Amino acid sequence: MSTRALHLEVVSDMSTHAFLAAFRWFVVRRGHCAKLFSYNGTTFVGWQFVQRMLQSFWRRWSQEYLSNLMRYELSSKIQEPKVGDVVLIKEDNFAPSRWLMGRILEKHPGDDKVKHVVTLRIKSSIIKRPTSKLCI
Repeated sequence: MSTRALHLEVVSDMSTHAFLAAFRWFVVRRGHCAKLFSYNGTTFVGWQFVQRMLQSFWRRWSQEYLSNLMRYELSSKIQEPKVGDVVLIKEDNFAPSRWLMGRILEKHPGDDKVKHVVTLRIKSSIIKRPTSKLCI
């Protein structure tokens, strides 16, 4: 059977000064130690759970709320994107904070003479995207 002592010290911030103050307090209370291990929270399970919950929220929000909002917009007056508008380009595999921003260069009519596809300039390239994937 093996036993080890564990000492956790909560500090106000992650600065060198805070660590040295906590370490001095440890040495005063416990004496000098032979081995010192720093955990640094590399396997913090709680944070991983929070991240999974956040991703689940974003996925559900983008599927339910945005589709509901789109349904509302379809029943109301729709603002058509114009040449020169700056838009966000919706990507299904990215969070909304990671969507690219682009400027509309050209609109392309479809078979029904309605413009469903636009040409966009993003950063240093030019791409085509459907208007359903744009946020004005």
